[in-house]
Order: sequence, then C-alpha cells, then structure tokens
Amino acid sequence: MPFGWTPEQLVEAGGSALERDAELDAERYVVIANGAGAYSNVKLAPPAVMSAIVDELTAMGVRCVQVGGPHDTPIPFAIPKRNLRLHLTNRIIANSTCVVANEGFIPIMAGGIGVPSMTLFGPTPVPVYGLPDAIPLTRGNQQINGGGCPWGTCFWGGGGYCPQSQWSQFCWLSQVDPKANPSHPNCGNFPSADEAAKAVKRYVEACIYVRVPGEEAVA
Repeated sequence: MPFGWTPEQLVEAGGSALERDAELDAERYVVIANGAGAYSNVKLAPPAVMSAIVDELTAMGVRCVQVGGPHDTPIPFAIPKRNLRLHLTNRIIANSTCVVANEGFIPIMAGGIGVPSMTLFGPTPVPVYGLPDAIPLTRGNQQINGGGCPWGTCFWGGGGYCPQSQWSQFCWLSQVDPKANPSHPNCGNFPSADEAAKAVKRYVEACIYVRVPGEEAVA
C-alpha cells in the first residue's frame, strides 16, 4: 500500500475483500481493540476489562470484531480480525457502529473516517493524547496521572517522563515483577471491568440510534 493514501481511499480499497467475508455481513458490530504495537505495553487495558465489555455487548446482541496486530492478545468471544492489511482494517472500522479501544492507533483511524469511538485511557494523559471526537474512558472518568509517581508519568506530554520505563514497556514501581503488572495504580487509570462494561453499553446504545454503519457519524 503506497504512502499518501487518504482514509477514504483505504476504505474503498478494502471494500471488495470484505464483501466476501460472511462474518461481517449487514448486521451491526462494534470494533474492539487492545493493542500497544511495538512499545507502550502500559497502555494495554486489563484483559478482564475487555472481556467484560465484550460480554456486555454480546448480551445486547451486538457482535464484537477484534482488530489490531498479530501479537495482540485475543479477546474471548470476539470475532478475530487481527493482523490484516491496513486498508482491510480501515474498511472493517468504517462499517462498524463504533470503536471501543485502548488509546492508540485504532481510535485515530476511526476518527479519520468519521466513526465514533470510546477510548480507554490508562497512563497516557487525555489532554495530550485525546481525540476531538472520541469519548475518553478512565477510572471514574477522572484521570489521576502521576498520583504519587516520582516521575509524573511514563509518557511524554504528561508533566514528566520516567527515565527507566524503556518508553513505557512496563512500570518500575511494581512491587512484584514490573513486567507482570504493567499498569501501576499510581498512573493506571483504567476503569474497573464493571464500570467499563456499563459505560460502553450506554455509549453503544447511543451510537446505534444515531449512526448507520458505513456512513459518517451524525452525533
């Protein structure tokens, strides 16, 4: 795929391939993602949070389609569509009701083609990394970046920078194994599983009423 393509061109390029995908027919679905790319593992939402979101949406009769990279942890009961070419992922997003993902590239893609999204924020500061048309979701919808952390935050733009975080691979303040607990309570602002599931349910219900998949959001 050459550089310089617009989001609309990517959507069009992915159309013919997805028309043959029986799993992504005319029924509504929500795109789910929980990836960190090559770095920034502290941005990953806890697996229990993502599972609760999928369970809640499934109970509503809304299917969940997981997109992202090949190394992203599969989310149970979500239709796996990870490790696709960019134009195919973009087309899946374009045809969805909305996107629910941790802060990163997927919400940016959604915003580029007018698809509404709810973004889960852990340590990354909302004022710096938030998107104009995306709803941020944090613990109690209030972010407490740097609450007790001597470095302020492990991400640039949040008032400080952890010199030992290896660009946010894990948190060195963990009491046990830093790599086993990447999101430390000092700055890990992810909501609880129950809080996230309820918030996402309300958001998706609203999106269903105001958006026709494949068209730009009207809300």
